[in-house]
Amino acid sequence: MHLHMFPGLTIAVLLYAAVTDGLGWGEWIPCPKPCGGATQFKVDYCHWGSVRMCPKTHRSCNTHACKSRKRCPVGHEFRYGDRSRCCKKSTEQCGVPYDYNVLHIVGGTKTEDSEWPWVAALLYRSDHSISCGGSLIHKRWILTAAHCFKVKESRYVLVGSRNLRNPERGSQKFEIETHHLHPDYTKFPVNDIALVKLDHDAILSSSIKPVCLPSGEIVPYDTTCIFIGWGQKNPNKPRSVSNKLRQVALRVLKLDVCQQSFLASGQVKLAYRMDAKQHMCVGRLTSGFSSCGGDSGGPLVCQRCSSCGWFLAATLAGSDCGVTALPGVYMDVRQYEQWIREYISMPSNSSYCC
Repeated sequence: MHLHMFPGLTIAVLLYAAVTDGLGWGEWIPCPKPCGGATQFKVDYCHWGSVRMCPKTHRSCNTHACKSRKRCPVGHEFRYGDRSRCCKKSTEQCGVPYDYNVLHIVGGTKTEDSEWPWVAALLYRSDHSISCGGSLIHKRWILTAAHCFKVKESRYVLVGSRNLRNPERGSQKFEIETHHLHPDYTKFPVNDIALVKLDHDAILSSSIKPVCLPSGEIVPYDTTCIFIGWGQKNPNKPRSVSNKLRQVALRVLKLDVCQQSFLASGQVKLAYRMDAKQHMCVGRLTSGFSSCGGDSGGPLVCQRCSSCGWFLAATLAGSDCGVTALPGVYMDVRQYEQWIREYISMPSNSSYCC
């Protein structure tokens, strides 16, 4: 194929066409991005003899940083953790961190003061340990995972503090007035999403702000987003829960990357429960920090394609901590916006499309 023959097609479409034409059989397809990290695959031969049906092997490619820019145009700033791209300051009232222009090296690092003001913790009342994470999407509502409520134990909600053991000044505690599991939730990870209503309105401040909903924005594959939570620091030590909020940069992957990984690790049921109308596949194809125990329901946030503002792309349903080539299952919040708005009166922003 010659690229000049397809002027309106994206790289992803061209690569798909290449694979259906026969490329990918036993050889790696071209890397979709020249830098910044992407995912490539090759198709392994099988007795079905179909490039679409035979299993794929995936790997990361071109993970080196893109060339840095010296500065951004007036009215723009560098994207989070990326000095090669710029974005406009957001005009939305939601999704604005306390200091969104600070650059950080992420990978299991502690977060900065008030950096992610929408992150919530659902804590067990008995010992104040973490049950699940969540996101403040409205001054009265938290979005989290439905399976968090499998254990019938009393909980409360903490917002505005990075420290669980010693909540910071300005943090706020709430009782749970009620919660709503998605009506079609059955078991992990099927419609594994829930709304929690607080017993009173949160007082918004620099350390407590809601995150935006996607408003229809689709996250492109191989986009790097940020997951925030208090999960295990060491996957080999189940009780090594972080007392301080941590963050990690993860890539949005195609659904078949998760499915292939789960099949290879023997998690056949999980692989076949994944559904593009519900789920996102997020993680890394190499070992390292990832979401972990205690992180369920926590937020995966991405920056808008049109601005520096952040939106809640997904909530964590489940993952295996830092396991090589085993990304996590996340609920695609965009698919549940209509259900969320049935309970919450929120302004409906026009759909974002870049």
